[in-house]
Amino acid sequence: MSKIEDNKYYKKLDFFKENEKLSLTRNNADFIEAVLMIDSRYKDSNSRINKPSVEYVEYLKEESDKKIKLHRYGSSSYWIKQFIEIAKIIKDKKNNSEKILDTLTYEKKKENENQEINIKLDLKTIINGVVYAIDRENSTHLSAHQSGNTEGRRNVSQKIYDYIIDKQNGIEKFVKQLIKKNEFSLIGYITVPKNDDENFHYSFATKFCKYVSNAFTSDIEAKKIFKFDKSKDEDDKYYIYDNIIISNIGYYINEYLNGQKIEVKKLKFDKKKYTNEKEIIEQYRKFYNCLEDIRNNTTEKITRNEMDHIIWYSNK
Repeated sequence: MSKIEDNKYYKKLDFFKENEKLSLTRNNADFIEAVLMIDSRYKDSNSRINKPSVEYVEYLKEESDKKIKLHRYGSSSYWIKQFIEIAKIIKDKKNNSEKILDTLTYEKKKENENQEINIKLDLKTIINGVVYAIDRENSTHLSAHQSGNTEGRRNVSQKIYDYIIDKQNGIEKFVKQLIKKNEFSLIGYITVPKNDDENFHYSFATKFCKYVSNAFTSDIEAKKIFKFDKSKDEDDKYYIYDNIIISNIGYYINEYLNGQKIEVKKLKFDKKKYTNEKEIIEQYRKFYNCLEDIRNNTTEKITRNEMDHIIWYSNK
């Protein structure tokens, strides 16, 4: 808790009676959301105007294994916004080869320093941008792969791309599965590795689905084009799975579930135990239902996103 103990508002926060963990209250939610807006470590990832350089887009298009040293990768919010824009065009024109235009700048080429150019972003490049940005900002280690530094990232990106361009699936089904209440099939699909020597991508899958679905349901035009309804609880539907959440969930089970015996170890993802999409989905549903029960037992209602932020940020 040291990062917020020095804050002058520390004494105004709400804690468990005999524990330093933050309680799930409206006061705490408002405080953490405000802090995240100004914390330099996270605010850039939420900026849609944090664009990549031309060099980085060229790197994404090449899908290269080489290591690069660039400073402007573009934020996850920027790439997700581009994904939504191209998804709307594809849905309207039913053509996966559509591209969108953006104005980007060079970064290191001296002869072109600060020169702006119009560049076309295709679906595959944009998906690469989304996957790489979420992985980089959240340290989900997709690149931890036996066969290469970026192989894991490229494989996850390829799986998502393959789903969207598949005639039996397509962009419309992808968005429907992404935002539909109690539908977690994409968690299973993205988690299962493309190759045998690749890690499972469970934590990344929950983060990808949460960030992208929240962006879709916040876009008024996308709501009309894809015909989804916030009143059906299709917004903010995911809980993120990561080590910080799973390490601290026991405190919240004890505080809010009135002594219910829920073993935290049964909520943990075990790649040796859950090896196919169906098993992964059911395991995520157990984790989701536990957090949902906790949230529904709070006296002051907060969103799933706010609950995630309280537990995650205060225990980082």
